[in-house]
Amino acid sequence: LEPLLALPHVDLMDDVREAWGGHRKLSWACDRLGVDCPETAWADYETGIDPAEWRSYGDRGSEAVLNTDVPEFGERYLALASVDARETLTFRAIRELLTDYAAADVAPLFELADRRPFPVE
Repeated sequence: LEPLLALPHVDLMDDVREAWGGHRKLSWACDRLGVDCPETAWADYETGIDPAEWRSYGDRGSEAVLNTDVPEFGERYLALASVDARETLTFRAIRELLTDYAAADVAPLFELADRRPFPVE
């Protein structure tokens, strides 16, 4: 982990705070700049898993995969991998869900980075 942390990196939150002040979410900055933040709908994947099992009451109705869902899907993914169930529909669906979620979560960051400096308001 140390070599990874030693690499040069950009914290987009510093640029967001400089442009708009306060504590903003990156999704807010994306919306402000017209950067698309696609959502991954958990029901689109045949995982046999319903996030309502672990979600808080306020999040149960969300059709999107939330960052708080990732540990739960990840745990089930690893459990299946540990018993060599990598060829099952469930394993493949969870892998696809996690891959799609990660790509959708990271892609807007690159677009935000390309739009720096942000307009100061």
